[in-house]
Amino acid sequence: MTLYNHYSTILFLLFLSFTTITNALTLPPWRGTRQLLSIGPWGILLDAFETSCSSNSQQVLYVDAKGSTALLPSSSSLPSYSSDTHCRIVAISDTHGKHRSLAIPPCDVLCHCGDILQRYGYIGSCGGGMTALVDFCSWLQNDIPSTTSKIVIGGNHDTLLESLGTNKVKELLQTQGGGALYLHNEAVVVEKLVFYGSPWSPLGTTGNNAFQRNCHAKDEVTLAQKQLATQEAKDKQKEYYNRIDVLLTHAGGRNTAWNKLIYDENEILLEGTPKYWIHGHWHDGHGDCTTILDSRRRRGRKCVSVNVASNDMIYRPVNPPVVLDVPFCDRT
Repeated sequence: MTLYNHYSTILFLLFLSFTTITNALTLPPWRGTRQLLSIGPWGILLDAFETSCSSNSQQVLYVDAKGSTALLPSSSSLPSYSSDTHCRIVAISDTHGKHRSLAIPPCDVLCHCGDILQRYGYIGSCGGGMTALVDFCSWLQNDIPSTTSKIVIGGNHDTLLESLGTNKVKELLQTQGGGALYLHNEAVVVEKLVFYGSPWSPLGTTGNNAFQRNCHAKDEVTLAQKQLATQEAKDKQKEYYNRIDVLLTHAGGRNTAWNKLIYDENEILLEGTPKYWIHGHWHDGHGDCTTILDSRRRRGRKCVSVNVASNDMIYRPVNPPVVLDVPFCDRT
């Protein structure tokens, strides 16, 4: 047993040295060392401790109907709303196994926009397996009130979800995740609103390529069209297609111009004209909120687009949950 422990220690030190050198060579100096701490198997405990010591751990970001944002000290500072006229949504994304560090405010619907798991490229796969997924389901079932509806989509780090397949993930979230709904290029009616969910994100080079199926897309907009607005998805749920209230995708626009380009060119965004487009993926874009005007059809209709990534650029769960009050009334 002593010899076994000795070899285990040596292997662990070799792995640690390899990942440290790899991070130092591939990441900017300001990210490498600290990010290694966050994405390693020790990261969840380390970040949970840091979060518990932070005075900002109860903060929420509120987005109003005009797309203006307000950082509030806690959920008790949120404006009141009527559940007869509005649905309160709390949106998170890119939790990477650190969901338990988040303080989720009371809400009608909790939306998770992908990257549930911690897997990082080819070297940081700790936290990307079934144990982590089951823990996420347990958190949904035991820590989120049963009166809160839950909607989940995949992200580019969620290789396990892609390999399990849509039906298996749906079953797992339903039975072990407190009845959570898993959306994969499909829509559902929850709390009188139509939600459409897709794991779409632009093709990357990090090795985190779950759900990025078309490796030969000429550009990101082409990829968006092929993955998000497939004919199969359109035909499958045609009854919801033209009345989407909330669009959930893993990635959104990188900036206002790119955001607008996807909105104008993508069929679901164009024809569905959602009230809100909620997404993550870009960790440094948390809280970026823009109001997009449909300039090609249905003139005057607007879509509020907001980034809700929960982890920062070095994978610390420091970005507060985003709260939106979505009206039930018809759009004009």
